[in-house]
Amino acid sequence: MVVQVETALQQVSFVFVFGLFVFALIFIKNLRGFLSAKKSLKDVFMWAMIANTVLIAICVFGLLRQFIPMATMFFVVVIISLVRYRKTMKAQNVIVKDIVSSAKGKDFTFSDFFAKGGWIKLALKYGAPKAAFLFFVVQAVSLVVIFFIMGLFTPFSVIKLAIIGVVASAFGAWSFYKKMDKHIKH
Repeated sequence: MVVQVETALQQVSFVFVFGLFVFALIFIKNLRGFLSAKKSLKDVFMWAMIANTVLIAICVFGLLRQFIPMATMFFVVVIISLVRYRKTMKAQNVIVKDIVSSAKGKDFTFSDFFAKGGWIKLALKYGAPKAAFLFFVVQAVSLVVIFFIMGLFTPFSVIKLAIIGVVASAFGAWSFYKKMDKHIKH
């Protein structure tokens, strides 16, 4: 029984370490966005960095087995995110409009898959449905591979993780399609 509890704690620790890594990368991305953003968008990136900092702290508290502060901080970040949702979506629309206007007429290259406006260039060239489908495939494969690797170190079923990866990819692709369809038509 003690061995099972110890193994479960080690596996949960892996999830928190993985969360630390992911949220730290997102924080760096938001910091770069903050440094290069227009003055009107800096507020949105600042709140995103605050939310990322709280999520990093949540993972640290999880690693330290401090579940009450972890749960409290989680609810605080969810409430902040819900309150700031409209402003974030407005800012995202401004960013997408800027990228669409700068990407029109430019050729799509393989390196654009990894660039800020690459997926938008793809949507401009082949249409939002085809770009969203490709976005879904790339994201699904990426998430399934990441979750498969996680499944090797955790007790989670690889099949359940693959299903979660595909479902999460479907939501991401749908969101991408709606955003691109709205901005490409106008």
